[in-house]
Amino acid sequence: MYARALVMVDSDPLSPSPPLPTDASMTSPLSINLASNMDGPAKKTPAPLRKRVFSKEEVATHNSEESCWLIVGNDVYDVTAFLALHPAGAKPLLRRAGGDATRDFSFHSRTAQNSWRQYKIGVLEGSESFCLLM
Repeated sequence: MYARALVMVDSDPLSPSPPLPTDASMTSPLSINLASNMDGPAKKTPAPLRKRVFSKEEVATHNSEESCWLIVGNDVYDVTAFLALHPAGAKPLLRRAGGDATRDFSFHSRTAQNSWRQYKIGVLEGSESFCLLM
């Protein structure tokens, strides 16, 4: 029998410290399998590192209910799956689909902002946070 522990590394400028994941399905970081039967040392299995960099033009093409991406700061989010879950409905997200939602995002609570981490898919081309671990 194995247990799975998750380690998350993220340098989000909106949060001074990385959040603790609340659900294992929300992240795809370094996985560490721990053998509970003491058959040997723990086995480390690194998840594939993905560096995704998008141009504003590419993000702009994802402006519909079928594919809804937003820019927040220098980060790019695919919020398509969140459209049906947004407390105010899909309209506010769709109004900014394919564009910059930094101002709209900033008025949300830190808890709400942190819940969006699972939708982060990359960074904008030329941004300071070029290296992305997911």
